[in-house]
Parts: sequence; C-alpha cells; structure tokens
Amino acid sequence: MLKMKIIKFVADHDKLWFILRCLKRMKDKDFVFDVNHLYNNRFMYRFKEFGEENRGKILYLIEVKDNKYGFGAVLRNVLQECLIGGDELGFYPVVKMSDKCFYAENKGFLGTDNPWEYYFKQPKGISLDEFKRSYRTTEATEDNLVIIKERSGRESKSELYVGG
Repeated sequence: MLKMKIIKFVADHDKLWFILRCLKRMKDKDFVFDVNHLYNNRFMYRFKEFGEENRGKILYLIEVKDNKYGFGAVLRNVLQECLIGGDELGFYPVVKMSDKCFYAENKGFLGTDNPWEYYFKQPKGISLDEFKRSYRTTEATEDNLVIIKERSGRESKSELYVGG
C-alpha cells in the first residue's frame, strides 16, 4: 500500500520521475549520451497533446511569424513545408499566419482570425482551432526548414520565416 502511494506520488511529479529514471539508468552509457546530446539533435520533433481530437494523426503547425515576406514567398515556403516537410513525414500540416503579418485584418475576416484562411483552405482540412484541440501535435522549427532546404537542394537561408 505504501509502495503504491510512493509510486503514484513520484509518477504525478514529472521532475521527480525524470530524476529517478536518470538515476536508475546512470550506468547506461548510451542513455547518458542521449540525454546529454538531446538538444543537439536537429531531427528531433517535440510533440504536444492539447486534447482528444485527431487521434492517429500527427498535426504539424507551420507558423508564419514575420511580416517582412511577400505573399509569393510565404506561399512558396508553406507549400514547400507541406509537400516536403509534412507529407514526407506523414504529418498533417496546419498553417497559421501571425496577426502581425501584412495580410491580417484587425477583427478577422470570413469568420477566422488566421490570415492564411482568408485566402486558402488548410492543406488537410484541419483548422487552427481543431489543431488546438488535437491529441498529437508538433511545430515547424528553423532546423526543420534547414533540413528541408538541404534535402530539396535549395541554398538560400534568407527564406527562413519560422522563428521564435
């Protein structure tokens, strides 16, 4: 009974659970190496759970945060990410343009606050609101874009528009 209470307590506290797991595997050289180099892995995707919708799918947010790119450049990069980044990995892309971009309206338009949806349908028909209620999600990162550009043979780094 006490053992189960301790296990439940530890399991309910993420940091404590992590420390105990690390201590248990401290002599495992591969584990220690992986943990120490975890954030140097540019091929890593971080998954988040927001709700129960879209189980069995991995939703991939492509977020256009800057307002310094023209419409054609934004469209080309989003399509490139959808076709090469999302589809190749089996992800379901969802595009979000910042409310700070040139194309945003103060009070939204056509029933949405997402400027991408003023002009286009979502690539896989999954809205930004649905993304926020979905089970398995990830986001495009600058590393993802560099990898996509390397694989597609493009060299320009000035086309990176996703950033934190």
